[in-house]
Amino acid sequence: MSWRTSSWLAWLLWAMGMLFVALGLYFGLVEAAARPADTIGFNDIGLFLLAAELAILIVGALVAWRRPRNLIGWILLAAMDETMQPENVALWLVREK
Repeated sequence: MSWRTSSWLAWLLWAMGMLFVALGLYFGLVEAAARPADTIGFNDIGLFLLAAELAILIVGALVAWRRPRNLIGWILLAAMDETMQPENVALWLVREK
């Protein structure tokens, strides 16, 4: 794979991961707003996990972009894109029906 192709692929995976983070954050906020007032909304661990997901995505994209033969960057990108499937979207759609 050429350097240009690997660069495009790295940033495409990063953008897809950022989209999943944004969707998860949006649907998490929608779900928190729909809860009764006496229940707890967003918790601290959710914000910590959001920061960790963003850090792993950024580091993975930078490593894969600058060093395409280094597998760690690709593993980080693939792992985050795999684990961040928007489950909240599916849960939200099921609840709306």
